[in-house]
Amino acid sequence: MRIVDVRDPREFTGELGHLPGAELVPLQTLASAASRWPRGEPLVLVCRSGRRSAQAARALSAAGFRCVMNMVGGMLAWSEAQLPVEGRAV
Repeated sequence: MRIVDVRDPREFTGELGHLPGAELVPLQTLASAASRWPRGEPLVLVCRSGRRSAQAARALSAAGFRCVMNMVGGMLAWSEAQLPVEGRAV
């Protein structure tokens, strides 16, 4: 499963950090990056609140990706649940 964080680089390493193993692919570069990914690979999309990742999930589904999931609530919900993160700015 590929975990794709669609935030900007400063957010990826900012106060919320990112999911362990997440790959940074800012939303504006998603189409280009996704052109190299297998269409059947499971994708989990993450952003700060779930809004941008929902937009990314719709775009990837429309592009033919078959297993696309949006992390509802994004990193805000993940952080609130006190789940593990990497790269958090101190």
